[in-house]
Amino acid sequence: NLSAGSGGSYSKDGKSFVAAKPEARPWELTLNLGQFIFADNLENGGINTEAGFTDNDVSDDAYMFVGQFVASYKFDPGIKVTFAPGVMFFNSSALFGLNNENLFQDGTTFPTAVTARATSFTGDTRKETIITAPGDISFKLGKVPTKFYWDFAWNTQGRGRFDDIYGVVRPLPPHEPGQFRGDTLHEASDDFAYLLGIQFGENKKRGDFSLLANWRQTGLSSVEPNLNDSDFALGELNTRGIKVGALYNLTDFATFGVTYQYAWNLRDNFIGATGPLNSGPGTSGGVADANVVQVLQVDLSVKF
Repeated sequence: NLSAGSGGSYSKDGKSFVAAKPEARPWELTLNLGQFIFADNLENGGINTEAGFTDNDVSDDAYMFVGQFVASYKFDPGIKVTFAPGVMFFNSSALFGLNNENLFQDGTTFPTAVTARATSFTGDTRKETIITAPGDISFKLGKVPTKFYWDFAWNTQGRGRFDDIYGVVRPLPPHEPGQFRGDTLHEASDDFAYLLGIQFGENKKRGDFSLLANWRQTGLSSVEPNLNDSDFALGELNTRGIKVGALYNLTDFATFGVTYQYAWNLRDNFIGATGPLNSGPGTSGGVADANVVQVLQVDLSVKF
């Protein structure tokens, strides 16, 4: 004779079994693991056809590996905390033919001295083992759904990426072209990125309205440039600044939003440095060549 305490019970006529509802738990745990193709390179690699590339970086596909542990807990009354630490890393591979907002890739457009330096250090996915720790706290401020959220990234190999991949080092005097000093311009802040923000309101149905504001800082060697937010500072690294926005539900499935973003450089121009950072957008480099970037966006989004 089954009862609700043992997982369910029979109906009054004894002909059917009714399962008990699972006990509601205040916490939830999830483990996410992923392996993604980041770039598909030619298997023959064209080795020795690209200056400075003499190993399998050119022929190996680029892979990104991700692991994340998501934990959430609901407190009374109506407060939910979510924390999702994780790690992201890449195999060693060269990148070619990218077409994103502000790309960084291998190629022959580097300055000659940088290409010479790249003989020992090739592959734009090198030296990226990034620990992440995003999260949020959601609650109601009166009757208004409110969320405090954050994001964090630390490249544990940031010093090597700064020196060896971006080549940001002090050059020797002009009479010795193509040679580099060993003294680095690297600072601890280059390896970290973080974001702090707050949102009032939510967007689920017609008439819903929300406001958001956040502050962020992104060090040069903290994150993969080709995955960086392409809206904020147009994808530039070595930036800090603010983002504010408003979003309104025209219908249950359509929203209208306005966002303003203001960013400026974290470190001033890397004065005295050289490397593939100031080549201009759309070429190999140009990922840290802006002093101030302002972006105003107006969006109409329809879900179907």
